[in-house]
Amino acid sequence: MTICGVVNAQNPTADFGCSIQSFDTTIHNCCIRFEDLSTDNDGSVLSQVWDFGDPASGTANYSTAHFTGHCYSNIGVYSVTFSVLDNDSNVDTLKAINSIVVDSFGCYCNYATNISDINGNLNLFQILPNPTSGQFLVKSGNSKALGEVKIFDMQGRIIYLKEHIVQMACQVDERFVKGIYIVVISSGGGSLVQKLIVD
Repeated sequence: MTICGVVNAQNPTADFGCSIQSFDTTIHNCCIRFEDLSTDNDGSVLSQVWDFGDPASGTANYSTAHFTGHCYSNIGVYSVTFSVLDNDSNVDTLKAINSIVVDSFGCYCNYATNISDINGNLNLFQILPNPTSGQFLVKSGNSKALGEVKIFDMQGRIIYLKEHIVQMACQVDERFVKGIYIVVISSGGGSLVQKLIVD
């Protein structure tokens, strides 16, 4: 846009890609490679700042590299915050909520809004119905007790928690607002993650 002969500088658009480098099944250590995929229509991106959402890793939680990597050493769901600065001193920040998932079986890199089925072993537990508009059932698919059920919203907050479940199924009677949620079940055998859609 031009006003009185002056061209207004455009903000850059922060974006990144990620891929799994390695996963240690004994200690559940997940190493992920991150790459800056940002664009700037009227110039160039000069610098990057990464926050991997893993404060327990100390200074390793941050990076200013174009290509970088981070190793997550604990089972969990992590949100990555990525900021870029362009040659016009404009900044754009992308917060990818719940984009990194580490469980007992592997690790996954997904933007939260694009999560399909984070864990491919859907026979290990099911959410019925999914999508849902009200009550739903979390059901074990391997004849084991569920143990613990946690549900996270897209801001990474725990909005539902039920512990010490000795049955193979758990009825959730809470009514959540429409949106996408992350369901994590944890037992002695590890953790599994799936997406829940409330419509």
